[in-house]
Order: sequence, then structure tokens, then C-alpha cells
Amino acid sequence: MKLKEYIPSSLQSWRLGKKPASGMLEGKKRIPVVASVKSFEPRLHLVHLAIRSIWNDEVVPQHTILVLHQKHRESLPNSIKELEKAGLEIIFVDSDRSHFKLLGALSVHTTMPVVTFDDDVLYQKNWLNTLYQTHLQSPDQVVALQTRIISRSKNGDWLPYKDWPTSYRNQQSSVATLPIGGAGVLYPTNFNTPELSDIELIERLCPKADDLWFKTMGLLRNFKVIMPKVLPQSALPIIGSQTVSLGKENIKEDRNRSQWIDLCKHFNLKI
Repeated sequence: MKLKEYIPSSLQSWRLGKKPASGMLEGKKRIPVVASVKSFEPRLHLVHLAIRSIWNDEVVPQHTILVLHQKHRESLPNSIKELEKAGLEIIFVDSDRSHFKLLGALSVHTTMPVVTFDDDVLYQKNWLNTLYQTHLQSPDQVVALQTRIISRSKNGDWLPYKDWPTSYRNQQSSVATLPIGGAGVLYPTNFNTPELSDIELIERLCPKADDLWFKTMGLLRNFKVIMPKVLPQSALPIIGSQTVSLGKENIKEDRNRSQWIDLCKHFNLKI
């Protein structure tokens, strides 16, 4: 977390925490999408802030889903119980894999696009509507607010993940465009493959990189990735949420690249 982000993150978290959850959705325009987040034990006391940040807008999702492991069924913090009373839908699964932010939503809602978001950031105004309006223009494509370009060296070897260029701006989509889930990604209703929910394959090939798994599933069905022409303000990290992070492990130990190589070999990906 950058030093300049501490004060705005702290202020937004404080303001969101003060709002009664019971009134955050009342009288607001609901659009036909499912917003879904997966959380786990180290962030159970913070995920309510990510959800509140999405509800703290003029346009809100028709359904908001929080996916948790079964072990939390009887021990939900009051911050989550309050949101549940206000309309949050909770799904319990037998896994702590982050992939279930999409898989969990698809298990109960199959007729609406799914917008996935992360449990460690605060989303800003017009975040959801930006994704949705772009989706209306291109309803059969994946919409991302941030991407990386999966890249090779001059010798044709896959570069480390940290060397895959990041883009926050609209660009020409290519098969190498990787949606970054933390910023928010919209998956259309027809985003599905027989392998998408194959837990055995996920565990064997890509257990700790849901972005790479979903990218692979999109490639199997020739989905393009697009970005809005005008982006909302970037999300802010939630203070204290990075104590445990897949990003640290995947990037510092270069596990994203090794998982990507395994995916390419198994599915014979051509990019």
C-alpha cells in the first residue's frame, strides 16, 4: 500500500462504516448484474468495507454475493450479518480458492452477467455502471478495468509476471490481454466452458491464480477482453488487508508464470 493511499483509504473506510447497512440499497437504481466477492478468514472483518463501497453509489447490482468457506457458517462477524439483513446473499462452499467468486455466483445466478471484485479494496463512484455500460455496447465480451499483456522474451520464453505490462487505458484487445480481477471484471452470461468449474483441474494446474484460470477459459471460447473508454477512479487498498495476500506469493515467487505455463501445456493454448 502506497503512503499517499493511507489517508483517503482511512477516511473512506470510516465514512462507509458509519452508514447503516439497512439503508444503503433503498431507493437506488438496480442494474441486472450479479456482483460477487470471495473472502477468507484473514479478511472477514474487512470485506464488509469492499461491499459497502459498491453499495455506496447511485447504481447498485441486482444481486450482491459473498462466497465463504463452509467453516464460517456459524461464526460470521456482525459486520457481515448486518449486510446480510440488508440484502447481501451469502454462499458457502467447500473451498477457500478465490476462483469461487465467479464459480459461486454462477451456481445460483445463470441469467445475468457476473461482476467479480476483491475483498481488499474500496471501489469508487461509477465503478459498476462503467462496467455495465461498456457491457451493453459489447454484450458478448469480457469487460475489464485493468489488464496486463501476457508476454514472451525475444527468445520466445514466457516473461516473469512482473514484466507483463499493465494497462489502465483502453487498448486494442488481443489474445494476450489478461483481465485483472482486483480492479473489477464483468463476465457475460454466456461465459462458460465444461472445464470452468472443474475443481480437480484448478487444483492441479492453477490453484492460486483465478485471473489466469478465467483467462484460459475465455481463450477456449474465443472471448475478447475490452476496456471502457473512460475509467472510474482507481480503487483504494483497505488498510490492514494485505497481511496475507496471494499477490505477494504469486508475483515475488513468480508462481503466476509457472501456473500459466502449466495451463498453456494442458490446454495447448496458442498465444
